[in-house]
Amino acid sequence: MCDAVTHHPIDLLPDRETATLAQWIQGHPELTHITRDRYVRFQDIITTHAPAVIQIHDRFHLIQNLWTLHDRIIRKVLPVRIDLGMRSPPPVPPPQTKAEHHRLENAQRKWAQARTLQKYHAQGYSISRLSRQFNLHWKTVERYLGMTGVPDTTRQKRSKLLDAFHKSVIHWEADGDSVRA
Repeated sequence: MCDAVTHHPIDLLPDRETATLAQWIQGHPELTHITRDRYVRFQDIITTHAPAVIQIHDRFHLIQNLWTLHDRIIRKVLPVRIDLGMRSPPPVPPPQTKAEHHRLENAQRKWAQARTLQKYHAQGYSISRLSRQFNLHWKTVERYLGMTGVPDTTRQKRSKLLDAFHKSVIHWEADGDSVRA
């Protein structure tokens, strides 16, 4: 344990056990702020035994978290390879996994059913009749009638809360800012 103002050691705990830290914190009621690492037990102990104390993440781990986020953003923005104008043979597609194979088969089945529905619709069958006859929801029938080819089987990424700030972070980084408050 070190004093944040003087940077001098205050105490050396024998271990990182819950009971040891809890006893030490209870013996020092004058504490107002504690700088700590990301160790979950420390957070729990401080919250339980000194709820009025303000907990601050140490600078090293804060910077480490920011660099990790920075690296993830850079990997999304920059291409994996940069074209230097040299011709290379086209990459060999990797073998399909079972899941990919299943998705492609499912897409082919949907396309075959869509063509059947389109054929009957062209003969004058209504959407409600096709829905009953093929045991499909009427919205599904409408979607299949609008298909022009095999449906896309690529998986879409779910949006994340940080996606809203993606462009801002890129802009800040381009402006030379490393951290924004």
